[in-house]
Amino acid sequence: MHNVGGYLDSTAFRCPDATAVRDRGRSFSYSQVQRMANGIMVGLLTNGIGRGSRVALCCSLRVGQIAAFFAILKSGATLVGADHNWTRRDHAEMIVDCKIDAILCSADPHDTRLAETIAAAVRESGRSVPIWTIPKNPDDSSVSGEFASVEPWYSGRVADLPAAPVTTEDVATIAFTSGTTGRRKGVQLTHGNIAAMTLITLPLADWSACRRRLGSGDYEGIMAQLFLLLLPIFMGDTIVLCESRDPEEVLRIMASEGVTYMVEMSVFYHNVLTYPGRQFDEAIRKNLQLCVTGGAAFPETWYEAFLERFGVPILPGYGATETTTCVSWCLERDGYVRGKVGRPVPGVKVRILAEDGSIRPVGAEGEIVVSSPGVMKGYFEMPVETARVLHDGWYRTGDLGLIDTDGQLVIMGRLDDKIMSGYYRIDPTAV
Repeated sequence: MHNVGGYLDSTAFRCPDATAVRDRGRSFSYSQVQRMANGIMVGLLTNGIGRGSRVALCCSLRVGQIAAFFAILKSGATLVGADHNWTRRDHAEMIVDCKIDAILCSADPHDTRLAETIAAAVRESGRSVPIWTIPKNPDDSSVSGEFASVEPWYSGRVADLPAAPVTTEDVATIAFTSGTTGRRKGVQLTHGNIAAMTLITLPLADWSACRRRLGSGDYEGIMAQLFLLLLPIFMGDTIVLCESRDPEEVLRIMASEGVTYMVEMSVFYHNVLTYPGRQFDEAIRKNLQLCVTGGAAFPETWYEAFLERFGVPILPGYGATETTTCVSWCLERDGYVRGKVGRPVPGVKVRILAEDGSIRPVGAEGEIVVSSPGVMKGYFEMPVETARVLHDGWYRTGDLGLIDTDGQLVIMGRLDDKIMSGYYRIDPTAV
């Protein structure tokens, strides 16, 4: 099948001069990002990293991170998303658990702290893993010290390098989710999973509203990878990078860059609402057209305050890492009802199960189970955990809910004790 890393090539072929990324006031065209990605791909292949390898990408937001994301996929390797805020121990566990073969991480000439943490984690893991760094500015020289930069790889003339052939079952990315043991589980999502969910989610929004997407936070999670990276690149949209979580800086970038679309956790919208200044509101209202959230419920007061201030509702959705995110989607005509997260999207089946495994009727509470082309291949080298949640193509989410008489999915709670704290899902046994 088509390697999903080739989405970048297809759009660069169609509109090479269109702006793919806006990063700290600089514009990068699709052809520029493609050349960067192909340079990194050649660098990896030259060093023996390709199909069958697992490459960790641990990076703060920058255009080189987007290029590296597609480079890893195009090479045929599996991308492993890692959070740059993790501790040394977290990184060491990831390196061992996923049998990492190479690491790409962010670093700058005067800031190599993340690279140093990862290097220490590599030593702790006992594995021999090369580390290459991605500078914030693509034209920065190689980072001094022990860390080599990918910057020299950008200069190769490899604009038309094709993506490696893959099968539907080849793992494109491993994304992490918490487990009942407190140890992260690596969710294996295939090229088939991602390609199918790209096509399923494409028609859900008016794509004229999605032309300038705010890319904030990180790209280690599948929600951000799908909605804020793969889909905009597939469609030829512009990704506006915003590394800061400071509300004033977020609003400034949204206003100056004409952001039209956001997909974020509910806490993000709350933080934006806490900023008392209104100097950016008028400019934001002129452009902002679509806001989506997922991951946790949010109070009606937040919804109403955001709608009043910016003129756009926040539409809740529901999904899981194990389902390549999207399960249900809320439309603006549905309005806001606390707990409701929209209707199952076409191509995705949802059932509510009783404790004995029988299917519950409309309006009755039970465990939410999902069948779709996005259901994961399984947890990486965790067959017992995989067997616990996958049954005949159905994924047991561990979430409690019901389907109401309008066909909307309502989230009632969890079967376990996981806690949402800001942007993070915490397992009590890990505390």
